[in-house]
Amino acid sequence: MRRRNVVVLLVSAPIALVAGCSSNSTSASAIRSNPTPELRTVAERNPEVKNNVAITNNTNSRSLRADLGRAFLFDRPSRLGPYPYTR
Repeated sequence: MRRRNVVVLLVSAPIALVAGCSSNSTSASAIRSNPTPELRTVAERNPEVKNNVAITNNTNSRSLRADLGRAFLFDRPSRLGPYPYTR
C-alpha cells in the first residue's frame, strides 16, 4: 500500500506541475505592462478612492453650508437690539 502511494505521487507530481504551468493564461508582457492592475493610485484600489472622494465631497458641502451661514449672518441673532439674547 505504501509503495503504491509513492508510485502514484511520483507519476502525478510531474503531470500536475506541467498542467499548472500550461494553464496560466497571464503572459509576461501583460504583467510588465501593468504589474498592479487592481490599484488605481499608488496605494489605493478603486473602492478606496471612491470612498475618499465621497467623504471629501460630504465634508466640503457641510463646510460650505456653515460658511454661507456665517457669511449671511444666519449663525446667530443680531446683537443690535436693546434686549440681550439668551439661548
